Amino acid sequence: DPVRNFAYIGLSYPLVAAQGPHASHGSASASGYVQKLNLLDLSVVGQVRVEASPGDVLLSEDGKRLVASHFDLVRATKNPTDLAKARSSIAVLDPSTIGDEGAAASFVSTCVAAHGMAMTQPGGSPLYVTCYGEDKVAIIDLDNADTPIEYVEVGPGVTGFGSPTYGPYAALMLPDKQTLVISSTVSKDVRFMDIPTKTMLSDRTILALGAPFFPAVSADGSKLVIPTQQPDA
Repeated sequence: DPVRNFAYIGLSYPLVAAQGPHASHGSASASGYVQKLNLLDLSVVGQVRVEASPGDVLLSEDGKRLVASHFDLVRATKNPTDLAKARSSIAVLDPSTIGDEGAAASFVSTCVAAHGMAMTQPGGSPLYVTCYGEDKVAIIDLDNADTPIEYVEVGPGVTGFGSPTYGPYAALMLPDKQTLVISSTVSKDVRFMDIPTKTMLSDRTILALGAPFFPAVSADGSKLVIPTQQPDA
């Protein structure tokens, strides 16, 4: 938040035996935090407890809503036959309260191994969430808690949950506000969803050599840049 000079990060606590800087992503055994930092010196202003394995963290343009996903693979593996229990949540916070005594997040049960997110700006709702363990995109109306979550399958042949065919991992809303970009690390492709009709545009799917992660749009808006792993490119 460059206007207010704050940054927000998610802290995850992996297994003690995990090795490497990325450790065992999604395998945290303890609850994580969302932390608020002062951009002037990176001092910690405050922190709020969230659930295990926080993944993506987004701030709305108006600065009034902060959300964090939870890539909780442990919850999914512990509940292989119970979808409701296998689903992880989205933490919703008022960033202005982080640092105040008693500040807390509210949680919206969303989908199995929720990870990448994209916000409708400026207020952040509806929120689009990639559901790695269900091969779907969840659409959450954060302004109306009574509105059911909508789900859009990212490709054909989606059945059940737990062993994804596609593994949607990251999400990006294009500048036109009409298109959602979804990178899937299992099927190694990048897919596009038409936001107004909530349908996948299968003819625009891009196949990648490696697993695609968080895409970005070039400064002039003319190119989509997609980082991949194995090969690292």
